This record gives sequence, structure tokens and C-alpha cells, in this order.
Amino acid sequence: MIRLVPTRIFAPLLVRLRRLLPSAHVAALLGSEDGREEVAALCDQVISPQSGSVLRRAREGEFDAVLLAGGADYGLGRTYLRAAVLGLVCRGARMHQWEVGEELPGTPLRRALWRAVREGRPGAKDRPPGVMGRRILRRQYAKEPERGPRIVQIGLAQACNYHCLFCPFHNPEAEAGHKEAELPRMSAEMFAGLLGDLKRMGTRGIDVCGDGEPLTHPEAMEMIALARALRFDVTLATNAALLTKERAQQLVDLGVRRMHVSLNAAREETYARLHPGAPADARRKIVQRLREMTEYAEAEGKRPIDVEYSAVLNRLNMNEIPAMVEAAREARAAWFMLILMGAAAGAEELAPRPEDWVLIRADIERAEARARELGVRTNLGAIRMAASAAGTRSVYEWMPCHIGHEYALVLADGSVMFCCQCTRALGNLNEDSFERIWKSEAYQEARRQARALPETGRPPPACECFEACSHVVVNVEVYRKRYGERGLRSVL
Repeated sequence: MIRLVPTRIFAPLLVRLRRLLPSAHVAALLGSEDGREEVAALCDQVISPQSGSVLRRAREGEFDAVLLAGGADYGLGRTYLRAAVLGLVCRGARMHQWEVGEELPGTPLRRALWRAVREGRPGAKDRPPGVMGRRILRRQYAKEPERGPRIVQIGLAQACNYHCLFCPFHNPEAEAGHKEAELPRMSAEMFAGLLGDLKRMGTRGIDVCGDGEPLTHPEAMEMIALARALRFDVTLATNAALLTKERAQQLVDLGVRRMHVSLNAAREETYARLHPGAPADARRKIVQRLREMTEYAEAEGKRPIDVEYSAVLNRLNMNEIPAMVEAAREARAAWFMLILMGAAAGAEELAPRPEDWVLIRADIERAEARARELGVRTNLGAIRMAASAAGTRSVYEWMPCHIGHEYALVLADGSVMFCCQCTRALGNLNEDSFERIWKSEAYQEARRQARALPETGRPPPACECFEACSHVVVNVEVYRKRYGERGLRSVL
């Protein structure tokens, strides 16, 4: 076996291989010494760079089968190419590439390598573009998109089982204006038709979310399974209160890539104040379920879901930012995401005050340093740019918004929104297809207005670009791709 995946995935895979082939002689070829002892305890032979030429050792072996562990997530980069070549020179009678989440033995190695080449360097998006690449990107973002959005958020249900104080839709005062049971849910037929449109348009990612809790939809798991069957990268945004053990394991089995969990606090008492009506031990149980979900994936040799521990910044939790990074690590989360609080009727006193931002920025810097120590990824660098009384206006005074090229939001009633910071629908799936709405004049005009933000100072109608835009992170990354790190620094 040739290891590309981390030890925490590779070791359970060895266990599964032992179960399938109890009498086989298993040799593991490691690209690094990380986790060597754990791997050595599970196989008969370990070949590592320190034991001489890896290529020579691989060529000398006589193997009945060669299994390359990991592939699609690494793209057609140097590491993957080297591992694939090593797999081919091992001279095994059977050679396969196992991708995280697949059943053994996986895809024939030559076919997997050819597919990686044919599908256009899937790992290239992770490498910063050169000068020519940046020029091409600048031209692409200056005109209307030729393909569909990279990511589409789909709201399955507008109802929610929580009453978060900062939520504009479901805080106790906002809920007085509607009945939860009467709020819309997306039909399975509309969902399937939307996925068909997005597949044709080249969309890669689906975020299952909404103005409510998606797991309140009775067919949520079946709809997620359909998106995975169509090979979309799926992210689930949830408060995780309805995440049972069976659902958590099913999400791992389906290969859901990421889960955005709204936890909003590091302490139980803060969580209880922000989520009135939640059980007293709700946060503790959710954190435990997230850890169990990761442990199940590791035990089964499947790709763990990348959990994002998220928090909407407000006056009740603003002193817990570094502690929430620690809490993210406790929950086995890969990310900590801080979200600026938007306008919420009835919760105006919850938003940070102008005098709070000096301490908030200092805490963000401490949290960034702690996250680097713990290996927790964050969006704090981009959020720090907008952490002021001016909100995200301070960012969009010099940087255009390109979210209309990258993203779209579809609500449970079929409304197609420019983004989740806008309240004006650009079309509805009950009346037209997503593809026609995406290419409509109304959508193009909204993109032009968003691109012109630095010049006009006027956002598209009914959009909160200057208050608490949650897409600052995406737009900063697009700007970095277009103008490079030096260009980004010049406007900071």
C-alpha cells in the first residue's frame, strides 16, 4: 500500500484490508515518517524514505496487488504523480487507487491516473496562479460568468427547532410574526430539478442550509444522498441538535465533505443564553456527537467530515473567541469560523458596540495564534479586516464583490437570491429554471452593481454589503487570486 492520506485514515484502512485478506503479506510505502510506528504495527513491512531509494525498493518488490491510498483530494500535483508512478512500478498483478470513502479495492490505478489528467488538473485550484493566470482571472471576473456558480446554498426548510437570539428569522421576537409549521419546505422534485440544472452548468459544491434547520425536513437525508449520488461536494450547515448517531454515521458513509455547525459559544452558560429553550446539556451532547462522528470515520477507514465550529459574533460571546478555538479542537473540528452578526429585529442590543471592537480585534489576533498552535484552520485573518464599527464597508470601499460569479442561494420556497446578505429575489424556480435565472438581465445587473462597489459606494438593492457581509472571506481570496499576495497587501 502507498500512503497519501493521513495516518488516522490509513491505519483503519489497513485494519479493513487485514479483515478482507487475513493471510496476505502487507507492505506499506510511506512518503513521510509521520505515524510510522502505528502503521508498522498493522502491516508486515514498512518502506520509508530513510530505508534507501523508495523507487528502487518498490521496483524490487513482487506484489500480488498494489493499493494507492488517497487520490482525488490531492489533485494532479507532484505528490500524487510520484505516488501513482511508484504504484505502477511496483509490478503488481492488480493495481488500484482507493479514494477516501470508496469500498476496497477502488479504481484501477491506470484509469484513475488517466481520469485525473483528463479532468483538468483538479488540484491546480489550490496553487496560486502565476502572472498570466492572474490576468486571465481578471478578464473572467470582469464579465458575466460562462459557467454556473461554484457553490450553491440550498435551503431545504425555512422552519427551525432553535430560537437563537441573533437570528433574523427565528429569534423570539421575529418568530412572533409567523407559525413555524406553516413555513415552506423545498419539495424533492424541485430539489432534483435544481441539481440537474447545476450539474449541467458545472457546479461542484452544494451547501445544504437555509433560513432554518435543514434536518427538520423529513426527507433531508434522502436529498443529501441524491446530491452525493450525483457526485456533488456536499456541505451541511446545521445546529446539530437533531444530529443523531445514525444520521452522523450515514453522513460519513455518504461522503459528505464538510459540516458547518453553529455552536456560538465556548461555555455551556453562554450557549444556553444564546439558544433559549435548548436543553441544559445541549452543547455538551453536540460536541460529543461530533467527536463520535470523527471516531466512526477513522474506525471505518473513511474520510472524516471536516467540521466547522462556527460562531456568530455578539456581545454575549465576544470575550470567548480564543476559548472557542480551544472548543473547536475539543470537538475534533478542522475549522473555526467567526461570522459577523447581521441586522436582526429584536436583537439590536446583541450586536457589538463601537467601543467593543478594539478588544475584539485583540482577541481575534490571540485566537489566530492559538489556532496555528493547535492546527485548527480559521477565517480570522479575513474577518479581522472587517472587525470594526464600520463593518464590512471598510473592505468594500476598495475591493469589489465577485460573489455573483461564485455563489447563489436558493430558498425553500424556490426563491433565487444573489447571496444570503440580500433579501430581494432575482427569480423563482416555480416560474423558471435556475439556468435561465442565472443568465437573466436582473442577475447580470446585480453582478455589475456588486463589482462597482468601490466606485459607486452603492450595493445591489436590498443587500447588506456594508453591514456584516459573510462573503468577505471569499472575496478576499478572489482578490488574492486576481492580483497576487502583493496586490492584496497594497490595499490592506
